[in-house]
Formats: sequence, structure tokens, C-alpha cells
Amino acid sequence: MQTLYAWQRVRASDFQLSEDRIREAFDPVLVAKDTIPDKGLLKQQEKEALALFKQSYEKPDFSFAEEVEDIVKQAVVDGRNYHKELRQKDLKFLRQQMLVGADQVHNRYIQLLQLLLELGLQNERDYEERKERASHKEEVTTLPSLSLRNNPLLKNLENHEGLQQLVAKYNVSWVEDRDEVRRWYRELAGSDYYKAFQKLEAPSEAEYRQVLMDILKQLVFKSEALVQFMEDLDLNWEENAEVLRSMLRKTVKAIPMDEETSFELIDLSPNWEEDRLFFEDLFDHTMKEDEYTDEVVAEHAKNWEFDRIAATDKIILKMAITEMIHFPSVPVKVTINEYIEISKQYSTPKSKQFVNGMLDVIAEHLKNSGTIRKSGRGLIDNK
Repeated sequence: MQTLYAWQRVRASDFQLSEDRIREAFDPVLVAKDTIPDKGLLKQQEKEALALFKQSYEKPDFSFAEEVEDIVKQAVVDGRNYHKELRQKDLKFLRQQMLVGADQVHNRYIQLLQLLLELGLQNERDYEERKERASHKEEVTTLPSLSLRNNPLLKNLENHEGLQQLVAKYNVSWVEDRDEVRRWYRELAGSDYYKAFQKLEAPSEAEYRQVLMDILKQLVFKSEALVQFMEDLDLNWEENAEVLRSMLRKTVKAIPMDEETSFELIDLSPNWEEDRLFFEDLFDHTMKEDEYTDEVVAEHAKNWEFDRIAATDKIILKMAITEMIHFPSVPVKVTINEYIEISKQYSTPKSKQFVNGMLDVIAEHLKNSGTIRKSGRGLIDNK
């Protein structure tokens, strides 16, 4: 959805750049050679060319009327060709970014698991530094507890072969950001929940697990410094954070206390290659059906002005309509429920009711017209 939202912005920019290209064809300075240009005529031709471009830029079979002058035709053709080049280039880039973005979520997941281990190591470094300073002083210095570094859950995570393979695959390292980690650890060390944990002489399994949950909740996803660091690193951090929070909490709950019990890390998807193809197909079909789905939404938005519908709601509706039409194995009800959930997370407070009502009506219309044809699993709930 983020990619399609970006496409709406890029599409407007491509249109404006193409218009600028047409305007250049009638610029008196650029047109003038050995004669003095007729500025009034050029302005009139420019206006005609821009109007024709607006009518034709998305119509491959557009033809000019016989009375259109050659200079105007050429400017429009150049503008159309330029627009096509921009569109193809931007679509390719956004499509690639969509897949990179999906992979990036798993990268961040591994990175934040590694951060938990790095905070444990910082606990140990802090202990050794204070111990070294204490050795040069006569007075007794209170040393921090090593209970985080020695947390059995972190030990088992550190020894997880699959995690280390993924750390190598994604080239995850906090070495260059160790000063930041030190700063975050100091913030952690000053927190009430961590101080209480450090005072425990023999933490229970529940207490070992809870402190990791608290670190995720209070530090990783709430610390202004850490959140700012992640936002600078990841432009989609605000959207990805909720998914990552859930993945990390599930992982901490799954880590066993004993070394003999194995556990699985969370995949971005159980069948990522299959889902990757689904994302690509959905994106491609949504792009191809853009004009058609616009018409469908406008036709059924009887109680709303089409131009005033939230941009995210339009995208959600267009994606849902495309999925209902082009993915016969996905039940209609499943599609509607999925996009209602998306609207709750990404759009306005009133979007849930709007999207729900619109998709119910549109789905019924498309089924009655025979546009939606389900097969296989899609027939289970195709009511």
C-alpha cells in the first residue's frame, strides 16, 4: 500500500514534468532561430498542446484531428513519449522498492534481536569498566549486576545457529554504533524496571523473560534517541515498528531457558517466495486496472465526493477490488476483512466503516455482473 501511495505522488510529478516538456516546445527563446517568434501564436499553440496532452496521455490509441498543426502534434507526441518513459522508469523503481521494503522488515527484526544481545554485552563492558576503575581506588565501588549478560534467554538466542546465519546474510553489526548502544544502555540502566531487575539475586524464568519484554517496550520502541536512530535508518520505521514489535515479542516468548530445547525464529512469511509473487502480481494488476478501479469506486461512492475521499482509502479500495477480480483462490470475505484491517491501521478513524460499506456494495455488484469469478478455496466464502 505504501508503494501505491508513493505512486500517486510520483504520477502527479510525472504529469507535471511532461507538461513542462511541452511548454519548452513553445518557449520563444528556444523556438527563435533566425526569425522573431509570434509569442501570441506560440501561447495559443502551447495551450492547445497541453489540452490535447491531458486528453491523451493515458490513451495509447489516441488520434489527432486533421486540423491540428504539426508543431502542436509533435509537442504532444514528445510529451506523451516522455511521460511513458517516466512512468515505466518510476514503476520499475517503485516495484523494486516494494520488494526491498518487505525484505527490510526481516532485516530490522534480525538487527533488533542482535541489539538485545549487544545490550547484554554492554552490561558486561560496563561491569568490567567499573571493576577496572574500582581496582585503582581504595573505597569500595558497587558493581552492576551481570544478570542481563547472563540472562539464559539471551545466551540461547546468542547461540542460535539460524540467527547467526541471518546476521551474516544481512551483514548486521552494531560495532560502528557502539557509542549509541552505550548511550541507550545508560538510559536502560537508569530505568526503574531495570534497576529492580538488577537487584534480583536469582531471577526466575518469568523475570528473565519480563525484563526483555520491558526493554523492547520501554527502550526499543519508546526511547526518543533509539526511535530517532531507527527513523533515520529506515524511512518506513513508523509503519514497520508495529509489525516488528509483534515479531520480537513472539520471539522472546518462544526462547527456552535450557540450551537443549530448540526454537524457531519468525519468518517474514512462512512462504515468502509465494507471497513475493503475490505482491508482485497484486501491484502489477493494480497498476493496469488503475483507471477501471477509479471508475468503480467513483460509481459506488454515491454519498461521498470522489475527489474528497482520503487518498489512502482510494488505494485500499483499488487494491481490494483488484484482488477480488484477479485472485480467484482468495475468498471475497477474506479480501474484505483484510483491507478493513489495513484501513484501521493506515487510514482515518472513519475509514473502517467507509471501506467496509464500499467493499460490500462493490463486491456484490461485481459478483452479479460476473466480473468476480472464484475457484478453489475462493469458493468457500464467495457469498
